[in-house]
Amino acid sequence: MEQTGGELLAETLYTLGVRDIFTLHGGHLDTFLVACPGVGIRLIDTRHEAAAGHAAEAYAMLRPREVGVCVVTAGPGFTNVLTAMANAYANGVPTLFIAGAPPISEEATNELQGGINQVSLAAPISKWSHRISKIARLPDQVEKAMRLAKSGRPGPVFLEVPIDVIFGRSSKVYYPVASNRPQATPPTITQDAARQALDLIASAQRPVLVAGAGTVLADASAAIDRFNRETGIPVVTNTKAHGLLPSDHPGYCGTVGSLAAANADGGAKADLVILAGARAGLLLGGRSGTIIPTDARIVQIDIDGSEIGRLTPVDAAMVGDCCASFEVLAELAEQRQWPERNEWIGRLAQARDSSLWEEEPLHGANGRIHPHHAAREVFEAIGDSAIVAVDGGEMTAWCEPLNRASRPGHYLTTGYLGTLGVGPGFAMAAAVAEPDRRVFLLSGDGAL
Repeated sequence: MEQTGGELLAETLYTLGVRDIFTLHGGHLDTFLVACPGVGIRLIDTRHEAAAGHAAEAYAMLRPREVGVCVVTAGPGFTNVLTAMANAYANGVPTLFIAGAPPISEEATNELQGGINQVSLAAPISKWSHRISKIARLPDQVEKAMRLAKSGRPGPVFLEVPIDVIFGRSSKVYYPVASNRPQATPPTITQDAARQALDLIASAQRPVLVAGAGTVLADASAAIDRFNRETGIPVVTNTKAHGLLPSDHPGYCGTVGSLAAANADGGAKADLVILAGARAGLLLGGRSGTIIPTDARIVQIDIDGSEIGRLTPVDAAMVGDCCASFEVLAELAEQRQWPERNEWIGRLAQARDSSLWEEEPLHGANGRIHPHHAAREVFEAIGDSAIVAVDGGEMTAWCEPLNRASRPGHYLTTGYLGTLGVGPGFAMAAAVAEPDRRVFLLSGDGAL
């Protein structure tokens, strides 16, 4: 019994758990695209490859521990997804990008949609970039790509599948992927390291937990909820983690802007910050000290050891998966007595609910509505049960403090690369990943 490379690729992806693929048709992909519905994979045509790539990233944010998959044709199809690949790389989101390519036998003959080295172009913005040159190698190399996308610090991987591989025929290949392999246990912290960190945390008067994308991708909501309830330590989120805890959770104090406002009002500042899956840099005020006070002690938990101490020395460092690590911390925290921190939590909550812009007139001198008031009305109308994709430049600054995301991934925005144009792909992914939710796409530049 024979099968095409496209059929084998579809079977392999299905076996590895893939059920949705974002794509745009190209002749290089025909045998694969035709095979997908037959094995149970849904194809979502995005009408532009960049949207397909951005959709794959958002899908992974909405489906923790899954990989978002984007498949595009060769040449311009591939180059159109490079920005999306770079965006996923900057944000550390597990994604698989697959592109077709001209026949290997016709390499360097000025062939259709050829003439560029796709593997080399993808290499700097992916965890692994590779050409699959034999049909029989499709299963094991796709499995490796999926595994690499999720292991360590997550990120995009790229596979090139030339047309003579995807259209070629071979005896049916069986490879033991996924279903009969034990799943790797997420790395966690030791109990000794956890106890030392808890000693440091317990000695603080105004501790705060700052959560980033690593907590969402690790599906750490329940573990952090338990940690908060055991310790009373308030939680704030950066751009990529809104919705980690429900917006009305008693321990949730809003975006990191709440911390910045509390630090700036002349009162006592945070004296200890727990960075949980949150990379120091753009989303935490860089080196300015506006969000993380320069004299605060730092406890950092991250799956990627190279992130520890990126911009400032840390007082306790733990390398591990955020969900597994907070399960350990919460279990040990339960064995301790923790002080009341109602005043500190109240201060952060007050900072969350106040805005410098509330006193601004509804309309400016030019007669246009002030962007803060516009954003406030929009988010009040949207409520807290929908998914919001925000696409635009400065308008994200107006939207973020007002968002009411109540589930991880329900507030989607570009992140570190600052890419404009992510909105359509993000919104499509949200509609696919959670079809029972309303999805709103907010787009603009300096205003709403």
